[in-house]
Amino acid sequence: IAAAALALLAFELGGPAVGLAAGLLFAVHPVHVEATAGVVGRGELIAAAGYAIALLCALRVAAKAQWLLGVALASALAIGAKEHVATLPVAILLVFVAGRQRLRSALVAAGWAALPIIIYFAIRPAITGGVLDAGGMAPGLEGLAMPARIPVMLALSLEWWRLCLLPIQLSADYSPSDVSVASGLTAHHVLAAATWIGAALTAWRLRRSVPGVALGLAWLALTLVPVANVLVPTEILIAERTLYLPVWGVVLALASLGAAVQARGRAKAAVLALVVVAFAARSIARVGVWRDSETFHASLLRDAPRSYRTLWLEGNDAFAAHQSGTGERLLRGAIAAAPGIPGPRESLAQHYAEAGLWPQAALLLRQSIPLNESRSRPWMLLPDVLLGGGDTAAAVAAAREGTARFPRDPDVTAAAVRTLLAARRCAAAHTILQRRPGQLSPAGQAELERSIAECHPG
Repeated sequence: IAAAALALLAFELGGPAVGLAAGLLFAVHPVHVEATAGVVGRGELIAAAGYAIALLCALRVAAKAQWLLGVALASALAIGAKEHVATLPVAILLVFVAGRQRLRSALVAAGWAALPIIIYFAIRPAITGGVLDAGGMAPGLEGLAMPARIPVMLALSLEWWRLCLLPIQLSADYSPSDVSVASGLTAHHVLAAATWIGAALTAWRLRRSVPGVALGLAWLALTLVPVANVLVPTEILIAERTLYLPVWGVVLALASLGAAVQARGRAKAAVLALVVVAFAARSIARVGVWRDSETFHASLLRDAPRSYRTLWLEGNDAFAAHQSGTGERLLRGAIAAAPGIPGPRESLAQHYAEAGLWPQAALLLRQSIPLNESRSRPWMLLPDVLLGGGDTAAAVAAAREGTARFPRDPDVTAAAVRTLLAARRCAAAHTILQRRPGQLSPAGQAELERSIAECHPG
């Protein structure tokens, strides 16, 4: 639906030839495989469909005001799927300006598109605790304020251009150390700056003769803003699924430029067919990566062998295969590659705890907590680790603090109650369990209640 709606939008803006070319290129673009084949990308598809339908409705507002309802409903659908749809009102203005349509209609349509977005962000704090809280910082950007993140993402923007124009080498992960993160001036910064300046000059020069090129490049820049880690952190440096909407701007620009080139129709059709076939073949070959967790893990090893996620998975697999030394080395490598990500630390801490290395496990868990205080896993593990290390007072304190921080987390509750029972703090265990009725499964609740009944205070 999203691809069809965007193809129709290209048809409305550029005519049949541009619509056909842009629609074909967009439908088979290899970078879309993650969004279409992976469950995690379904939100991108819904958002793109709503985005395109809202624009199609907006283009009809001048003829019939009732289309404004379609703009609002499509905008609501899109913003409910992904927050980066907040750019939709600006996209409506871009489309109207490129099409040289009435500014008044554009402003009215943009206002109706903005209404659901404003309502969404108004009620979001009550649910998530923040208006623009997208989660933690992406690996490699930890501790960087917004001005400092700009040069980092500028250099990485070359990867966006490569994925949009030459999507040959794809990856299941784009994270340190597989992707270079550099804030100091490098050749990548110079080349990226030159690329964006060149794109801006091209758009300005062709804004009248080939408006589709200008619109496409402006669309690319606009739809990249929400996922660029500059205004709002997104927890990921680069992900192919986040390029679903930006790619449409690139294919619109290419299709518009191709339509404007003075060449034989058969020659242009042959070039288009060649690119479509190549893109389709690459997409088909890529679909298997997202079939299941095993194929995804195999793809990580092949595509991003130095990524912290790859090292993390390999480390856990090594421990499962009883190769503790290899597992420790790999997990330490994952921690070094992404020091601001708590997951590898927590995994290594759990393996240390299973080996009875209590002080090492406790240290890693205490290091993990300030990295992301919304995570409950350290508080599930820490009380038992401290108790295993012989520090009963600290274990009891950690159990109580964990349940205070995460009063609705059944795993934290169960872990805290077990720790208190092991420390013979029977009354405290009973109090915590009674204050959270119905939180645990019936079997888990019954088991802990029996343990409390059998508990003898120390």
